[in-house]
Amino acid sequence: MDGETVADVESRGVDGWLGALAGDLKAGTYRPQAVRQVLIPKKQRGKFRPLGIPCLRDRLAQTAAMLVLSPIFEADLEPEQYAYRPGRGAHDACRGRDGDRRGDARGGGAPGKLAEGWPVKARRKEGVTNHLYPESCAGSL
Repeated sequence: MDGETVADVESRGVDGWLGALAGDLKAGTYRPQAVRQVLIPKKQRGKFRPLGIPCLRDRLAQTAAMLVLSPIFEADLEPEQYAYRPGRGAHDACRGRDGDRRGDARGGGAPGKLAEGWPVKARRKEGVTNHLYPESCAGSL
């Protein structure tokens, strides 16, 4: 919202700018500014999606907080927990730690067949023929 750019900060001095931000954070007086909203056009004509753009100072404060807090939270998470973790997603959770439960190039075995020993559930979804899903993923379908 403030229109401040990296070039502006560099021209005035990065050390002083960072020092002022660090001082506000330590003193508890830091207050984030309102996020600028830009509407991004979608493929559908006349449809838009909002995109929030924080100012440079807020983005740096957010990144600093993430760098400090991520290792603290990561240390307490179990290996089976996948949400909001770098390099992990929903597909990784369905595959599990031991590889893909379906037999294909990602998990070994014959293409289209389930690896032996994995519990599965058959599901009917919107008139499509039965599909087999690993039991751990079937509940989310």
